[in-house]
Amino acid sequence: MIRIAVLGLDEVGREYARASKRDPTSRLVGVYDPDRARAEKLGEELGVPASDHCQELLETANPEVCIVSPLETNEALVGDLLSRGIHVLFTLPMSPHAEEMEELLARNTTTRGMLAADFHLRFTPAMEKAREWVSGGEIGSPLFVNMNLWRDLPEEFGGNPALLFFELGLHGVDVIRQFVGDIERVQCFGVRDTRGCFTSAQINMMCSNGAVGHLTISYEMVTHHPIARCEIAGSRARVVIENVYEETTLYVHERPEKLVLTNSIFGGIPQLSETCYRRLNEFLTSVQKGDLARDATVVDACAATRVMKAAYHSAERGSVEEVEPGC
Repeated sequence: MIRIAVLGLDEVGREYARASKRDPTSRLVGVYDPDRARAEKLGEELGVPASDHCQELLETANPEVCIVSPLETNEALVGDLLSRGIHVLFTLPMSPHAEEMEELLARNTTTRGMLAADFHLRFTPAMEKAREWVSGGEIGSPLFVNMNLWRDLPEEFGGNPALLFFELGLHGVDVIRQFVGDIERVQCFGVRDTRGCFTSAQINMMCSNGAVGHLTISYEMVTHHPIARCEIAGSRARVVIENVYEETTLYVHERPEKLVLTNSIFGGIPQLSETCYRRLNEFLTSVQKGDLARDATVVDACAATRVMKAAYHSAERGSVEEVEPGC
């Protein structure tokens, strides 16, 4: 059994704690959050030790794996965990600065701990089938991709003007990059609240493979209804993913029929939290195999961060921005 501690109990962190409790290969040995009441509430729910002192929990729980959800000390904490030989799965955003993630990535090659990014939206049958169709040439040459991703205002929003880009936007960019690769230029328009913080944005993208992309992100929706939709179009067909995991459809241009993969009510994914469970299981499998010395998801997180940095600057300046190369 792999001993797991969850550090940082925002909404995603809590889902990973519950997933850790469920996973048959793991044992949840503790949860930490600087908000003691929040830590104790989840600790009581899951029957595990809870603390508002991170180092104290690490010493007493002795975890082999840590799930790190957004904390003010993320970069230093992750670096310390890796140096101890503790494997780390970090949720987004770990840092709004790609350079800091690249530094951790470089260090990761000399430490015993493995580092990987969350990106739980990847880990659904719908996404897997869409990747299979696109990589297998079913759609032909990629032409455009449209991604919509929204939710209600997160608890941790706190007036951060760029959080929309570096929390929700990173997941949206990662989905787009799964199908069209690197993004070279962006143009963004955003909606601000009374504090000047962006709560909705539309981002146009020019991809290095010649395709174009569009991402709409918003904190002004509700999660009672579908929260995501992705459409990938090519010279031969289109693929549409509805609500992350509910359905994937292949529309071949020259055929009147469509091919549909629907999430089954028997053994399928019943809710979005299941994506965290699947992501955790994938990570733990890699830890057991020892094949995450340089995990590709961290490189992807660096790349997505650079795209969102350019998008944020575009929204602020009203300009078309080049995406800085890196990783």
